[in-house]
Amino acid sequence: MISTMIFCISLVAAGQFSFYYWRTIVSRVAGRSVSDQLWDAARRASGGSDSQSFRNLLTLLQVAPHLRNSKRDFVTIRIYYGLIEGFARYIPWTSSWVENEMGTCARYLAVVLDQRLEQSACTK
Repeated sequence: MISTMIFCISLVAAGQFSFYYWRTIVSRVAGRSVSDQLWDAARRASGGSDSQSFRNLLTLLQVAPHLRNSKRDFVTIRIYYGLIEGFARYIPWTSSWVENEMGTCARYLAVVLDQRLEQSACTK
């Protein structure tokens, strides 16, 4: 019984560590520079909101299939963005935190797409 409890606590701790590590990587990538053209286009289409730019960037990814590495591209950031949207819907007092997190997701996606655009331009 005690060994099962220790195992469960260890799993929760490992999951929490993994999430925080992943979140640190996303924040670090989102902090990199993005080409002004890509970021301005995404923000303009969303009405200037960084958090709403995420959907526009996903649309760009669907329109330009050469930017995708696989069908499962960006699954984790999409799931995280969906969870954050759920927070906004059901827990309204978290709106400033949610807006910040959604903006981070959009910046992350913009940075990765910008890097892929540069790579595809270099290979041509």
